[in-house]
Amino acid sequence: MCLVCEKSAKAGRIKRITNSSKGLIEIRKEEKTVQFIYESVNDFLLRNRRLQTLDLALKSNPIGTSYDRMRACCMSYLTMRELPLPKDRSEVQDLASSYPFLQYAAAYVLEHAEEAQAGNIEQKEFLQAGWDAKRVSLFHKLSQPFGKCWGFACGSGISLFYFSLCHKYGGLVYALLEKGTDVNMRDGPLGNALQIASATGVEKIVGILLEKGADVNAQGGFYATHYRQLQWKERRRL
Repeated sequence: MCLVCEKSAKAGRIKRITNSSKGLIEIRKEEKTVQFIYESVNDFLLRNRRLQTLDLALKSNPIGTSYDRMRACCMSYLTMRELPLPKDRSEVQDLASSYPFLQYAAAYVLEHAEEAQAGNIEQKEFLQAGWDAKRVSLFHKLSQPFGKCWGFACGSGISLFYFSLCHKYGGLVYALLEKGTDVNMRDGPLGNALQIASATGVEKIVGILLEKGADVNAQGGFYATHYRQLQWKERRRL
């Protein structure tokens, strides 16, 4: 094929993709990729209740239900039988090349659960789905290379409760406490829930923990006590 014909064919493909998507897709020339324009897609689906028209099951709560479905898709991907179990974190990056959705699923499964919880879609069943120490450890190996861990606090061997605190998922923290999680359990480098919530600076979560009976005098962890942690933060501020 001559160079002129090849350029013409390429331009035709780009025009066809752009026109058929009604402006919801863009071609990134420098990366040679095609991607959805998030804000345009978001606006298109939410305006005039188009999303509810496409799926009647979304009629009563389109946002919360959509996040819950994304959470379910991510969790299904992370727990599929075909996915090899990594021995350590170094193997997780290698898996990403063979399982292209792994990075997204590992980084956002709990975030989608948090958004679904905030959208009045209860996540108790999801949180009760066998989150034992082995499963949390596996999830931690998969998620940490791609996730948004808060500093050194998200060390290995932590519980789902502590992990949710690290990521500032107040809805999941509340749901776990409602499920019976001990608000004063000792876990992770920072020792207990109140210390990690205070360290991340989310006052709403601190309030939830205090309301549920968190002990401000509990000892353990990097700062020893909650009061010593507050003193350290105040000295840094000054």
